[in-house]
Amino acid sequence: MRTTRTRHKEPNDLTPSPFFEKESQAGFFEKTSRPFFATGGVVQRKDDKKDKAKDKDKDKVKDKAKAPPAGAAKKLTAADMPKLVPSMKDKPCACLVLVHNEEKNINLTGELMHQHCAYNLAMVKKGDRARTFKFPGDSKETDPNELFEPTIAEQCRADEKSCRDYITSNEKTEDADTMKKVTKMQFFLSMSDCSNKFTLPVVALHNNDIKDTQSYRDNIPAGGVNDLKMDIDKTKGAATDTKVVPKAEENPDVKKMKDLLTGKFNKETKDQLTGRAGTTNIFRWCASNDLSHCHIGDPAHPDNVTWVTNEEDYKALSKMDINVVWQSQRPAKKPGAAASESETDLSTLFITLKDLIGAGYTKQIAALVAGKAVDAAEIAAIQAKLAAASATGGMTEVELVKTYLELNLKQWALLNKNADISALQGKEKAELAKLRFLNIESPIKQGGPDSERVRNYEVIVQILKARGLHCCADPAKAEANVKEGLKTDAKAADKKDKK
Repeated sequence: MRTTRTRHKEPNDLTPSPFFEKESQAGFFEKTSRPFFATGGVVQRKDDKKDKAKDKDKDKVKDKAKAPPAGAAKKLTAADMPKLVPSMKDKPCACLVLVHNEEKNINLTGELMHQHCAYNLAMVKKGDRARTFKFPGDSKETDPNELFEPTIAEQCRADEKSCRDYITSNEKTEDADTMKKVTKMQFFLSMSDCSNKFTLPVVALHNNDIKDTQSYRDNIPAGGVNDLKMDIDKTKGAATDTKVVPKAEENPDVKKMKDLLTGKFNKETKDQLTGRAGTTNIFRWCASNDLSHCHIGDPAHPDNVTWVTNEEDYKALSKMDINVVWQSQRPAKKPGAAASESETDLSTLFITLKDLIGAGYTKQIAALVAGKAVDAAEIAAIQAKLAAASATGGMTEVELVKTYLELNLKQWALLNKNADISALQGKEKAELAKLRFLNIESPIKQGGPDSERVRNYEVIVQILKARGLHCCADPAKAEANVKEGLKTDAKAADKKDKK
């Protein structure tokens, strides 16, 4: 199985982002800076061979001096950290994202979709199949999905060039804090490149662990679980402008869901489904404080679940027999916690961007509203002046004409500001409508059966079709090619992994 397709040669050739080419110019010039000796038409000195030998000896001494002591570990730099590498199509309709290397089945699915349809692809490149990695000096593992820090998004969105320059100038740094900043900037800018500055929808694909749903799936009663189909609104009882989703345990819909799970199964199964941090299933996400709405449309398959940040995507998908949740605002912090479970996740990046976009338009509109107030006050003053003149006859005909002209200009200015406000509100709505994130989770054992891989791909296609994102020139042919690849390519990859 190929892990990157940046040089894939098909009619619709894939173009790698030049920003992430890793050729070292310094290394090139270091290798080619020694003098060359002409041999055609010029007599070569007899001692050239001796000079070359001396040069080689000197190089060996230099290399020995540069080499680390025997057994010493190589110091890592920012260039050694994982990177999110985009691969582009000519006319993409969305950006696919694969951030976990160990999820080889969904990674294969994403690569095949990128190959056979019109999707850009951003994929983590870090040299192994491990899910997480460590920054130098850190005792805690870092998940690539948690590198999307809000402050980095704000900085790089406001001044993209400064972030790109920062990455370039700090590529060789060994300072841990600088390495973290470089890596987070690189991930953000790759997402921006892949999604054309977040104007294309972003679709993240994941495989999830199914241990937390094992007891539930093994004990589904003969009568089924359709009574668990429900919609949960966790904003009930909250002010419409709140920035904090109410505690899930206090929500009547969540309580109903948990009571049903306990009654149909048992308390232990309910706790496994809803109470384990870091797990993924529809019941866990419905109980999470990080989501404001959820729709359980397919309780028989709790591991097939989609997380969205766009209201229209949620409204459409929640009418279907699928599991979907909506993150509408920044995740609420648990009491005593430094941050929420999803504070720096890729999904929350889209909430951050929504807030930044909104703040930008709010500032412009506020300036216009303030200008309107000034215009209105000046209009009122002119009207009062005209009323007084009418009562006393204190203005000449020329003065009256000038004053009415001044009044008309102020009124036109006020009308123009109203039009500008309406235009800005329309632009904000259109920009926010393009800001779309869908995280599609699929259950699978790594190296599982072909039928399971194909079924999960079909669920992905169902969701993408419903949202106008199944972008293939010949959908039937593309689907057939992807399904065939999920069989043959997966088997080849399994054989390679076993060697």
